[in-house]
Amino acid sequence: MKLDDTPLRSSRLLEALRGRPRALVYSVILGHSLAMALAMLLVQASPPREVVEALVIGRESLLGTPSHPPLTGWVLGLAYWLGGGRLWALSLAGVLADAVALWAVFRLARSIVGERQGAFATVLLAGVAWVTWLPPALSPDRLLLPLFALTALHLWRAAGQGRRLYWGLVALDLALLVVTKYSAAVLAGVVVLALVATPKGRAVFRAPEPWGAVAVAAALIWPHILWVATDDALPFDHALGSIGAPDLVGAAEAWGGLLLLGVLGHAALAVLVALAVVPRRSEGDTVPVFPRPEPDITARRFALTLVLAPAPAVAVAGLLLGLPAKTEALVPLFAFSGLGAVLLLGPAIPLYRHALVGRALVLATLAPPAVAAMMAGAAPYGRGPGADTNWPSGEIAGWFTEVYRIRTGQPLAIVAGDVWTGGTLALASRDQPQLFLDGNPARMPSITEETVARAGVLVVWRIEGANPHPPVSLRTRFPGMTIETPRSFDWAIKGRLPPVRIGWAVIPPRGG
Repeated sequence: MKLDDTPLRSSRLLEALRGRPRALVYSVILGHSLAMALAMLLVQASPPREVVEALVIGRESLLGTPSHPPLTGWVLGLAYWLGGGRLWALSLAGVLADAVALWAVFRLARSIVGERQGAFATVLLAGVAWVTWLPPALSPDRLLLPLFALTALHLWRAAGQGRRLYWGLVALDLALLVVTKYSAAVLAGVVVLALVATPKGRAVFRAPEPWGAVAVAAALIWPHILWVATDDALPFDHALGSIGAPDLVGAAEAWGGLLLLGVLGHAALAVLVALAVVPRRSEGDTVPVFPRPEPDITARRFALTLVLAPAPAVAVAGLLLGLPAKTEALVPLFAFSGLGAVLLLGPAIPLYRHALVGRALVLATLAPPAVAAMMAGAAPYGRGPGADTNWPSGEIAGWFTEVYRIRTGQPLAIVAGDVWTGGTLALASRDQPQLFLDGNPARMPSITEETVARAGVLVVWRIEGANPHPPVSLRTRFPGMTIETPRSFDWAIKGRLPPVRIGWAVIPPRGG
């Protein structure tokens, strides 16, 4: 029985798919975003370590860092600035990236399978662990999730629908992929492969617009390429340093295991689909069905390539290059799994247990942030070390900022220390000082001898064990500093964790 002939028995999911599919998608996006943001704000006293590293080092170099291209640092820096220097803004950057990804997936799915099935395809992503159970940090892999979805959407608008102005956005997307992570070139190749999988798609490349988009993308990333070439190729050195020995058997096992893990992350999606389409004996013919026109061969192949090709392509590239198989690499690869499920279900999708599917979708949407919050709240009462996100950055920064102001009569301008102890203090301080990383001018070229003499420095280091002395790098850089009595701080959620001990010294400004 078709949708309009459905009997009176209904549910919120069914009514939303009937009359307000777009509102359904946006409510799922909003609900997941608010729940995740609330969970992080409740239990995260500090951003994760990779966020701190990307931001404090990325602020120093506009074109790249020693470990990654610059876009993640740019986005985090923008979030930090828009949030008025508040650390909670860094946590929300990842939530916003997820929301943009789901929006882009819906827009593309709607273009291929219609609004109702496109909405169903999008909300089914609640059952994909690699889309919903994401780590709190806005890492390069997490940022690739919305960029991959946007690239596919804009390429389909430009090539599949003939809307030429979108080629400019395609160029921007390709450039952003590269300046997020160099291995994202594989995802860019997948999107192009999805287009050239049909004669109609290949014909697009006879026009000048695609080649113009490639040229514009190359021009956009050219400054970064020049920076790499003139700065001893630091990001490439970092990438090459992660390449292991050419043990093909071991690498194949690792990448094969990672792909299997990616498939297992679709278990909840399989349950949602089964609840929806597996018949019940008592249903008879009174089942609501959502039909759609069959997409043409170009649209179907484009979509299925986006579904099936990313994971194998990344695995093959990683195997050939000897890259380590890390679970973070799975994050952007399954953005279109819901669309793939809808296409494979056929042109008419029945909803046998629509009320139960609706409740399961709510559970799948809200469970990840709830579980993350409970685990973060319980972890300090276990036997493990303190988590980065439980670090009392606000209390540490507030105390040291006030002490420095009292000692010198000036705002705190420079903090010398490692990327974590010094970086979290610099980010959480109301004075927003620069981080003088390990006291090494080569790593922070904007901080000179004159700057240090004029502004003064707060030197900090974490004390673990019985040795209260600063690291060798700080002792060498500031040989005459007077070491103060270490200061102890309780963790944000104290639990059973021992206090954090911070060693410190104040080097006053010249004449201070």
